[in-house]
Amino acid sequence: MLVPLTATDATCELTQNVLCLAYSLPPGWTSAQSDALVARLGEATRQVALKWPLMRGLASKKKGTWTIDVPDDAATRPTHYRFTTKSLDLDYVAASGFSSASPAFNGRASAPLERPKRTLFRPKGVPKSLAGHAKTDDYPFLHVHATILVDAITVGVNLPHGVVDGTGMGLVLKGLTAELHGNEWDVPPPFEGVNPWQHALDRLVDEDAGESGPCTPSGDSEFKLELSEKGLASSSTPSKDAAARAALPATGMWRSFSTWPAARLLSSVFVENVFRRSHRGWILLNHATVDALVRKVKAEIKLETGGAEFVSSGDVLFAWALKAAHSADKSSSAVCAGAVWRTTALLGAEVPLYPHNAIAPYFLISPLPLSTLAALPLSTLALHMRRNLLATKTRPVLRNAWREIRKGAQLPHRDWPQLPGPALFRRAVSDGPGATSDTKGKFATYWGTSNQMGLGLAGLRLPRDDGSGLDLDLISFQMDWVEPINVDHLLMLTDNANGVHVAGTMRKSRWKALRRATEELERELASSEK
Repeated sequence: MLVPLTATDATCELTQNVLCLAYSLPPGWTSAQSDALVARLGEATRQVALKWPLMRGLASKKKGTWTIDVPDDAATRPTHYRFTTKSLDLDYVAASGFSSASPAFNGRASAPLERPKRTLFRPKGVPKSLAGHAKTDDYPFLHVHATILVDAITVGVNLPHGVVDGTGMGLVLKGLTAELHGNEWDVPPPFEGVNPWQHALDRLVDEDAGESGPCTPSGDSEFKLELSEKGLASSSTPSKDAAARAALPATGMWRSFSTWPAARLLSSVFVENVFRRSHRGWILLNHATVDALVRKVKAEIKLETGGAEFVSSGDVLFAWALKAAHSADKSSSAVCAGAVWRTTALLGAEVPLYPHNAIAPYFLISPLPLSTLAALPLSTLALHMRRNLLATKTRPVLRNAWREIRKGAQLPHRDWPQLPGPALFRRAVSDGPGATSDTKGKFATYWGTSNQMGLGLAGLRLPRDDGSGLDLDLISFQMDWVEPINVDHLLMLTDNANGVHVAGTMRKSRWKALRRATEELERELASSEK
């Protein structure tokens, strides 16, 4: 059975996702119990590969399109999945290479997280991408790796991003959890020959644009507000920012693969990594901190708009993270952020339980002067982001984006980098997407963002099987990824039992500013509870 993927999957073909989960063992737990539980996890992995044939497929690429060759037989051979184990006579902190136990473990406090040794979750030899899987001919997509420690069990779930997105990763964990607990789970339906998501989008492109109505925000209200440094103001005419957004590229900050976009991206990555010390990191915001922040911002927006508009937790957290990261910025004049949204809900029943990369891009923040970003109230920026998303979730906008995406693989946009040193060697670039009179000629920082909260990426539950009916406690979770180059300025949100992770890649100074903002949130929460 041949399962065709899409141009959007090809965009992710060089990335491998790694879910890193660690579970603490209760007092009195024995090594025999650990061995038995890990054996059950191995059987659960086999069952997922058996019931979801896509996991048993082999990838190939022809004329720029990826296809998965799924075995037609019902047997599940060892080559159809990979489950590996290891035992270490170490506790979790020592095995991870941490300097000390983090206060963020088990959500005790909002704090940065160190990066554990990847070998706990990903053994050597695992392909680094969908392209890597294709080269091996027989390496399965699904690889689960468990490590038994004296006080914990760690589990790494490895899957190529070119086959599944966050939704697909979440479905794998739901399947593993269901098999461990003896429950049923929803297996994505198989399809052959025609990709249902691409088919639905191709039909959308073929529609007469006049049949789908005007390109306006879904859920738009009569209460119009304009974004300015003074905050939100009533406006009977479209704001300058709204007019600028209307002219932005349909593919957001993605660019078709060609020489100059690739050269700009590589030069930006080089400068950010070598001169700006860009690196990957994670910060946990525990549930109490997140709830307090979101509650405060939502109350302000309700008061400001008379209850006519709303924001989500993701809107608030992205706004907070971007403002915090640039709070002490001196090397950037403008900020722009692109995001992706999952399109299956807009296409309805045409795409049931689709596990692949069913996403389309949009501008989370169109180019915004740094002075404006700093002056804006957090509630204003969060509402601005929500409006941009609502304005994107229309069939006409999706149609225009898909026309561009299906032309081929995409690259994240970057300008030529601003080099350190004398002004003679610095360049303020003005060729970025959607530059306005406020940002023309100014150096802009371009963020790529992804909200993956609610997808169950930390949803794997390991049963204790001691008669209590309880599961092992999740001590730590991180979503990691493998890619050929360390792309700068990525920001992701994921949630788990302990709180919300703000994860990504950015320069060292911006991580430092984000950590300071996290400490300030903790202090505000502590003072409010007194």
